Amino acid sequence: MSSFRRLARPVAAALLGLCVGLAVIAPAAAAPLSPGEKAEVSKAEQYLNDVTTLRARFLQASASGATAEGTMFLSRPGRMRLEYDPPSPILVIADGSYLIYYDKDLQQVSYVDLDSTPAGVLVQPQVKLDGDDQQVTKVVHQTGILQLTVIKRSDPSQ
Repeated sequence: MSSFRRLARPVAAALLGLCVGLAVIAPAAAAPLSPGEKAEVSKAEQYLNDVTTLRARFLQASASGATAEGTMFLSRPGRMRLEYDPPSPILVIADGSYLIYYDKDLQQVSYVDLDSTPAGVLVQPQVKLDGDDQQVTKVVHQTGILQLTVIKRSDPSQ
């Protein structure tokens, strides 16, 4: 169980980063991945595919330095929930069809097709980061950290 706890935090951070768009946008023409980079991507896909349920705390940092904390829940396939701690009024839910963004202060709800969001990739029955729909454009491996930059092939700005 301790190894799960040790791994859950970075996985949750990675999932959150993908879900809320805290990824670096890669240039449209990316160099092909090396065999070593392809192996790293394959390991990441396998790890994500082995995760069916997850509950973890997260810390989200924006480019401006603002931070927010909360709890992430994942139940694959199809479901995810990001509960931000007060004072943030935001709740984000993936229900299998939509990514639902709820602002409690404004009592405003927005629905986005789940498959059109990065979260849609993570709640699929099988996560495929480098395939027909997505392309890994950058792999950075540091001690204890694997950072993948993934774009949507049909819209490289995503």
